[in-house]
Amino acid sequence: MSLLLLVAGLALVPLAVRDSFFLNAAIHVFLLGTAALGWNLIGGYAGQLSFGHAVFFGVGAYTSSVLLTRHGVWPWWAAPWGRRWPWGCRW
Repeated sequence: MSLLLLVAGLALVPLAVRDSFFLNAAIHVFLLGTAALGWNLIGGYAGQLSFGHAVFFGVGAYTSSVLLTRHGVWPWWAAPWGRRWPWGCRW
């Protein structure tokens, strides 16, 4: 029940926050918080030293930003390629 309330509350954040700067900051906080949670689970609880998730995260971000800045691709089209490129490079 509490997870459902949390998800519903996060879904309503864009309706409450009208300034794009604060909405962008909130998105970055939650995105990097998710990456930190993954690192905490892998490195802290499991005791494994793994930089794979950071590499895939970085390759996806780099791919979408290069498509946006150098090739002028619309961000909503660059984001799926930012997800697909690390998936294709996993082997």
